Amino acid sequence: MALFEHQSTYNPNMPIRGFMYAARLYNKYIEENKLSIYGKTMMKLPTPQYIVFYNGDEEHEDEEILRLSDAFETTERIEGYEWTARMLNINYGRNKKLMEKCKPLRAAKALVEN
Repeated sequence: MALFEHQSTYNPNMPIRGFMYAARLYNKYIEENKLSIYGKTMMKLPTPQYIVFYNGDEEHEDEEILRLSDAFETTERIEGYEWTARMLNINYGRNKKLMEKCKPLRAAKALVEN
């Protein structure tokens, strides 16, 4: 299950939003496939992936991992739970490897260069 979002402004709440999007999609998946979350059999779910494409004005690394646990009230790390947002900086001059592999981003780069 791949979730993609585009942001032109940096937002540290992206992991919270991604977590909520995924919960809604999993709920829909469970209902549509008539799965039982109360049964004795382990359900198999699509593996989640949440990627945010960032092209805002603030300076950020080519790739950053934003963690839901950073929003938890306590600073004590609790083992066993985490949700992340993988933020990819798609600003001009960043993420060269990704730009080379992605035709739409290469085209956007060409527009900026001209």
